[in-house]
Amino acid sequence: MSQIRCQVESIAPLTKTVFRVDLTPDVSLDFKSGQYVMVHMGEKDQRPFSIANAAYDNNRLELHIGAEPGNKYAGEVLERARQEKAIYVSGGHGKAYLQATDKPIVLIAGGTGFSYAYSILMQSLKEDPNRDITLYWGGRHLDDL
Repeated sequence: MSQIRCQVESIAPLTKTVFRVDLTPDVSLDFKSGQYVMVHMGEKDQRPFSIANAAYDNNRLELHIGAEPGNKYAGEVLERARQEKAIYVSGGHGKAYLQATDKPIVLIAGGTGFSYAYSILMQSLKEDPNRDITLYWGGRHLDDL
């Protein structure tokens, strides 16, 4: 899978430790709601982050990156995005994506795992706004939700 250059449009805090990173890819990324991208930090250093926007909105990418103090893994990605104003990604990866069905959906997420659930939720609402959807979302602190 080839790498796609993404312009960093903005980085904004969602909580004290979670940041919304808005990206504009040089070309539209083909993905399914619920999948993730690999952020390419080096030739053998690729880091997975779930895509928070729905697949119908594939001219942009929204990532929710949890970077608590001391979390170099995520912190380095944010730092590169801030400094270089661009990052390289590949995707969509993963098999936890919205499946074609007319049955009710149950989404379960914890912490920043909400981003993949949000992608599925938004895609589902666009495709079938009358579908029954239940979302369970847990966090360590109320401020995390």
